Amino acid sequence: MEDNISRIRENEGVIHTVRSDVFGYPCEPLVPDYSLLDDAESWSDINAALGDVKLDLDGLFRIRSDHTDNLIAVYMAHLISTQEYSSRGLYISSLAIMHNAANYTAWSYRMDCCLKMKLPLKDEITFARRVAYESPKSYQAWQYRRWLCDTGNTDHDELEYVKLEIATSPKNHCAWGYMTWLMQRFVDTKEQVLKELEFVHFLLESDIYNNTVWFYKDFIVFRYGHLLGTSCLVQEYIGDIKSMLMSPWNESLSQYLAHCTGTISAVHPECLNMDTCQSGCAGGPSRCLLGAIESSGVVTTALLNLKLALNTEPAERLVVCFQLPWINVAQVQESLRLNDCVRTLITD
Repeated sequence: MEDNISRIRENEGVIHTVRSDVFGYPCEPLVPDYSLLDDAESWSDINAALGDVKLDLDGLFRIRSDHTDNLIAVYMAHLISTQEYSSRGLYISSLAIMHNAANYTAWSYRMDCCLKMKLPLKDEITFARRVAYESPKSYQAWQYRRWLCDTGNTDHDELEYVKLEIATSPKNHCAWGYMTWLMQRFVDTKEQVLKELEFVHFLLESDIYNNTVWFYKDFIVFRYGHLLGTSCLVQEYIGDIKSMLMSPWNESLSQYLAHCTGTISAVHPECLNMDTCQSGCAGGPSRCLLGAIESSGVVTTALLNLKLALNTEPAERLVVCFQLPWINVAQVQESLRLNDCVRTLITD
C-alpha cells in the first residue's frame, strides 16, 4: 500500500517545498493587521460622510469576520468613489485581498493606488507573491504580477522565482501560464532558452508523465527552435524518443512527439541515425520514430496513438511546420519534397 501511495504522489507531480534564501522562498505568510481598521480616528472623515450606514449583519450576535468584511467593503467603496489613492487605500485593499484573493475590485484599486502614488513596483511583487503562495489558484494575483512586470518593463526576477513555485507544485497551471507569458515577454537569447530546457529536464526526472511539462517543452521547441539550433533540437528529439520507449504508456509524451515531429522534420528531414534505424534508411524523423517503435516490440495505447498520428496524410501531419515563425517555407518545401497534395494545401 505504501508503494502505491508513493507512486500516486510521484505521478501527481508534487515533490516537496523548494527553498531559496536568495529569493526568500517560501515566503512568510500574510497575517492581517486590523489595528488601523479598528482606529476610528483614522476613518472619522469616511464615517462622517457615510452617516448612519448599517454595517451589522442581521442576527442575534455579530460575527467578527463578517462585520470586518462589510467594514472593509464600505470603506474601499467610498475611497474608490471619491478617487482617493492613499496609504490607507493601499492598506484597505491589502485587507480586502487577504480576505478574498479573488477580489478583482481590490486588485484593480490597488493598481490605481500604485500608479497614482508612484510606489516601487518591486515591493508590490513581494506582496503579490505572498498572496499567490497562500492562494495559488487566485487568477487575480498572477495577473497582478504580470501587470507589474509589464508596467515596469522588467521581469523583477520573476522567471527564476516562478520556477520555485512550479518545482513545489508542478501542476500549478496558473504558474505555468504566467511563466509562458514571461518567456514571450522577456526571453530572447539562446542562454535563457537553454536554462528553460534544463528546468524542463529537472521536472521530467521527477515526473515524466506530467502533461504540463511536455506542453511547455513543445512551446519552447516551437517558439524558440531558431535560437536552439538544429543540432540541439535533434538531440532533444532523439532523447525524447528514448524516453518514450522507456515509458511506453506515457500518453503525454506520445502527444508531444506526435506534435513536435513536424517541427523537427522542417529543420532536419534526414535520417536521425539512431541505433534502431536500418542501414540505408532514407526516411525523416517520422520514419525513424516509427522504426524505433517497431523495433521495441511493445504495444500500448500510447504507442498505437502515436503511430496513428505519424501515419496520417502528410498534409495533415506536416502542416505545423509552416506555422513556425522562423521556418523558410520555400526551403521546407524543397527539403521535404512535398507531394502535390501538400503543395496545394500551402498554396491555397
